[in-house]
Amino acid sequence: MRRKGKNMKRTIALVMAVLMMCSMPVMAAESPSAAEAAKAAAEAAKAASDAAKAASDAAKRAADASLSAAEAAKTAGDAAKKAGDATKSAGDASKSAADAAKAAADAVKAATSAQSGDYYAGPIYYGNVDNSVHNNYTYKITVKSTGDKKPKVVIKKQGSSSGGTAVSVAEPPYINTVTKAPGLDCVVPVGQGGKLVIGGCKTRATFVMRETTSAKVSSAKILAAQIGGVVKNVVETYAPGVRFGSCQVDFKVYGCKTGDLYKVYQMGANGTWQEVKVDEIRDGHIICTVYKTGTFAFIKMN
Repeated sequence: MRRKGKNMKRTIALVMAVLMMCSMPVMAAESPSAAEAAKAAAEAAKAASDAAKAASDAAKRAADASLSAAEAAKTAGDAAKKAGDATKSAGDASKSAADAAKAAADAVKAATSAQSGDYYAGPIYYGNVDNSVHNNYTYKITVKSTGDKKPKVVIKKQGSSSGGTAVSVAEPPYINTVTKAPGLDCVVPVGQGGKLVIGGCKTRATFVMRETTSAKVSSAKILAAQIGGVVKNVVETYAPGVRFGSCQVDFKVYGCKTGDLYKVYQMGANGTWQEVKVDEIRDGHIICTVYKTGTFAFIKMN
């Protein structure tokens, strides 16, 4: 039994030795696979490191882009603020210009009111304009004003070199009379001596007479050619401080004779001409009914 036991142990030991010898080539064969796995792991680690670096670079670029966007937004905001400031400055300048224009208009209105109140004698022309009459008259003009009351204009004739005879408004010297029209030859002087008839009552109100523009004269010439007449004068009229729905105006037309045929037109807001009702034509006078002041063209039809 003891002998069999020893043999059994020997056999087992021999088997174990054989098994160990058989397993050594397997282990030796498995060693290259482990090296490749280690190499693959190293390469994977390097790839991961490269990916992490790429991600870091991408994050840095994104941060730079965000910073640039923020700076661009700030620049745009500054530009918008400057534009807003410029717009505000332009608005302030426009308001200042409007205020200045209003102040100028108020000053002109105040000057006109201070000079004339509800009526105005207009410019005074002494002597002879067309050299057809040789009468020289001297007039003394006094403007009286007390406190806030409207000024009173007093005109006194002091003498005449031609004998001191009475002077018609429709004869020289020309008072409140337009004697020139740009672009028009042989102008017939047209004036206005006051005494507007408003509401059937004769008043002290006067149409202030002024020279017109060449453009309006040209327009009146076209109108006259269409109706077969000749433009004799084109005038601007004003009535500071006077209000009316309609009034009768006695225009002093120098050289106009009884029997002459005249048509009077008024220019509307859109540049068209509207015929005015002529109530009477006599020596030196054309009497019309009008509804407002403005530009009037006097056209002789015969």
